[in-house]
Amino acid sequence: MPTDISDLILRQAISDTYDDAIAYFKLKAEAASSSHEKLLATLQAKEFVTGKFMLDILIDADGETFAGPEAANTVIQSLLNILDVLDRKQFPLTCWRALDVWMLSQTAPCICEDGGKSEPPPAVIH
Repeated sequence: MPTDISDLILRQAISDTYDDAIAYFKLKAEAASSSHEKLLATLQAKEFVTGKFMLDILIDADGETFAGPEAANTVIQSLLNILDVLDRKQFPLTCWRALDVWMLSQTAPCICEDGGKSEPPPAVIH
């Protein structure tokens, strides 16, 4: 099993990041002190489960190419959402891995409408 993210194909690296976010929110739900906090953490975990299932649609069969610029933006924004919600003090390694995958996704090519490949458009950071 590769230990360096750059050794993984893009889809696997992103999938692993989603798995990390899902595990984070499951732990957060278990540790929640109120039913409202537990519900929010459970919903966030389910949101990232849905996002993980969409990767097959958003990333080409080779695992290294986004299905289009919109797909790249969707995945890149989702990775930013993961980075936004993670507790960086409690889970610094998870945050570092998510940031590394986010940077890796910035340089992944996209399939254009004409069938060729191009670089993804720059992500909008909110």
